Amino acid sequence: MRLLKTHADQKDDAFFARRGFKDARDFYAQYLHLGGIFVLDEATDPARAIFSPNREARQPLARDALSALMQCLTSV
Repeated sequence: MRLLKTHADQKDDAFFARRGFKDARDFYAQYLHLGGIFVLDEATDPARAIFSPNREARQPLARDALSALMQCLTSV
């Protein structure tokens, strides 16, 4: 997430255009809707999930939704 934010802050339009966005501003508008990123480590037993919140999100992920998603990702 830091790498993407760095490219957005530098207004690297070409970087985002290669990835399907109109430009850096278009990416950033979508970035503000991103509540966070889940990473699922399936190499561990049981699988382990990590959530990294986007502190700039306009609407953070609700705690009960986060809890339910974490449970779904780690249940066998």
